[in-house]
Amino acid sequence: MLIAPEPLGAAQRAGLETALAGHDAMIGPGRPWSAAGESLALAETARGLLAADAPQDRSARWVTDHLPQLILTSNRVLVDELAQQRLGPLRHLKDGPQGRLRATLLSWLRHQGHRSPMAAELGVHGQTVGYRLHQLRALFGDQLDDPQSRFELELALRAREHDATA
Repeated sequence: MLIAPEPLGAAQRAGLETALAGHDAMIGPGRPWSAAGESLALAETARGLLAADAPQDRSARWVTDHLPQLILTSNRVLVDELAQQRLGPLRHLKDGPQGRLRATLLSWLRHQGHRSPMAAELGVHGQTVGYRLHQLRALFGDQLDDPQSRFELELALRAREHDATA
């Protein structure tokens, strides 16, 4: 364990990363001295949750660079429950079509429905995107128009996306 002041800028951050290279360090967020234990606890939690994503070179990693991923992986039971609820309309599909529609839905959410960047991201023709969006609209209906539902769909999809890469 190392306790050090928070780097003041990019040069100090790079220096700390260089000093910790090869030690598989997880660096917690900066906190006042009285809350140093909180930073340490966050770093230890992050190390455990991100163990599968550890770089091969054992370089230093910063908790603050992984916050969304940590939130999505911190409670698998809750994330799985959300995914079951929100992604339920895809449940009856075979793996191939289900995966394609999940990827299309996540791309739709990322690109706010703009088909050209979706087609580029998915590596398909714009007409294919339109066909898949028609399928998604039939499956999810009004959920696609509700901001809270879209937020929850994106959380569930990003958690599944992380599971696939872990």
